[in-house]
Amino acid sequence: MIGYALQNSKIVSNALKNIPTNDGTEASINRREGVVGHLFENDILLTLPQVKSLLRSNKNNKWQRLIRITLRQIEMETCVRFRENAAHEDYILFIQGNGCWSNVGRIGGPQLVSIGFGCEATGIIAHEVLHALGLWHEQSRDDRDNYIKINYDNIYAGTEGNFEKRSQENSDNMGLSYDLGSVMHYGATAFTTNIHKLTIETREQLYQQTIGQRMGVSFKDAKIINLRYCTDICAHEKICYNGGYVNPNNCRQCKCPAGFAGDDCSSVEKSTSSKCGGELLAAFDYQSINSTNLDGDNIRCIWRIKSQTRVVMYVEELKLPCQEPCSSYLELKYRSDMSATGPRLCCNKPIEAITSETDTFVVIYATNANNDDHFTHSFKLQFRKYNPKRVTLPPYSTTSTEINFKKLKQPKDRINCLNLEPAQWSEWGEWSTCSVSCGGCGVRRRIRACYGGNRQCPGSKEDVMECGARRCPVWEHYDCYTRLIMPCDLLQNLQFITEKDVYVVFNEKKHISNQWKQSISDKKLAVSRRRMCQKYFNHQCSTSIMTFRMEWNTENKKDQSDLDERGCCHGYHYNNTACVPIRDAIFYSS
Repeated sequence: MIGYALQNSKIVSNALKNIPTNDGTEASINRREGVVGHLFENDILLTLPQVKSLLRSNKNNKWQRLIRITLRQIEMETCVRFRENAAHEDYILFIQGNGCWSNVGRIGGPQLVSIGFGCEATGIIAHEVLHALGLWHEQSRDDRDNYIKINYDNIYAGTEGNFEKRSQENSDNMGLSYDLGSVMHYGATAFTTNIHKLTIETREQLYQQTIGQRMGVSFKDAKIINLRYCTDICAHEKICYNGGYVNPNNCRQCKCPAGFAGDDCSSVEKSTSSKCGGELLAAFDYQSINSTNLDGDNIRCIWRIKSQTRVVMYVEELKLPCQEPCSSYLELKYRSDMSATGPRLCCNKPIEAITSETDTFVVIYATNANNDDHFTHSFKLQFRKYNPKRVTLPPYSTTSTEINFKKLKQPKDRINCLNLEPAQWSEWGEWSTCSVSCGGCGVRRRIRACYGGNRQCPGSKEDVMECGARRCPVWEHYDCYTRLIMPCDLLQNLQFITEKDVYVVFNEKKHISNQWKQSISDKKLAVSRRRMCQKYFNHQCSTSIMTFRMEWNTENKKDQSDLDERGCCHGYHYNNTACVPIRDAIFYSS
């Protein structure tokens, strides 16, 4: 860990207030309000004494309505539900304090989330609510140095600690990759000494105007919430393509990344205009797509370009309002991981051509109603099938192939099938996620597309492979124990797989030990006045995070585990290496 000299919070707040920025995030607002020095990482509240100097109440219907709209949007993307004015000991209390801030995770009792003056944007409100749900800032991930560079020379002295990284031991990314388009990511000028000096630069220049967006939660922001809170909702696995996953709000459908749609995310997302979007096929000659006849605000067009190999894309023209981050943009998704936000372009066009990593290239063109009405929005792209022997740039004349769907429908333009290339399969797509993580009974799938000729290719478009052969954890010895403390009347109504060794801890607050009182004081936990009991759990000491799944105890409740005592699915056998079907198992007798 790097040590930095800490300065007085009031001095830092006043100094940064005189160095204004406007990157559209909560950081700029908290600077202007003069509270950024009192907060950790721009907007995180660490201790209750901070609140006294930050509170300000001036509620209004418009303010409340915007918060409700944001909460409904989060509900649409996740299984989390917000009940207004619900009778509960632990709850989120929205206030109009000075600036935008929140705690991270559940702290117990009324938990303040400030949506102050200037914070009235759905992306900023969502940012603070996701803090309350347990998300840290994206750029504090332990792998952030692979994606961004921190310019410490441009950071205001004494605030460098706001750029510390978290380790895998004290944060959980749920196995998801870094998302430069996350609503939880810092903007490029956070804690800068000068609005023209960047404190964060993306390793890949194309992403510079992508970081710091506050338009709403990204696909991966919602996915990490669903992985934490919603994995038990859908009983059956569903095959989802292009990085999608089972939708906790509709278990029959997949939740799809931007650019994709359909029950299994294999289709193209529908555009808002009939004049744009759809699926295109790359050929060896350049073809073009552009923004002609796409005037107006709130336009969203999605093209998916497929190829037998890969796709080469060249940005010939780009005229959009240059902002950090982009509000109107041209997003290019060419990585193999289609679930991540692609680079959003609105300033400078790339000099070199961009080649997709797979046979798919997705283009998203989006305009925002808040942009300058007098600014012309336009773009032109040229693309072709990847040919490693061809390195020439596309022509600048009008001889490039334009896509004219109306013309192709006319009888005189019918194509002689004898002159078409023979039908060929594309390369296989990425494997879907295994339907199980262990036990041996999992499957995963991948698909490919047929192009050329009459699109009649031999063989199947789908490939299936068994997976998850690793044996599930079976603890044969225990080294440590953890105790769970809760009211006795609640504990008696819960069912545990282990024996219920319950011991009374205390009856009233006055019987709590001094050590327990200190623990409660340090963690700001509420203590019940009811009689408390404790339950011990044995486990291996290697675990750092333990999740308890509790179910109500009923007379007919039985163990519903699908695993046998050897850590394999029913019908599978552990052969000292992996879980295999019983038909493949070899048994020896003496």
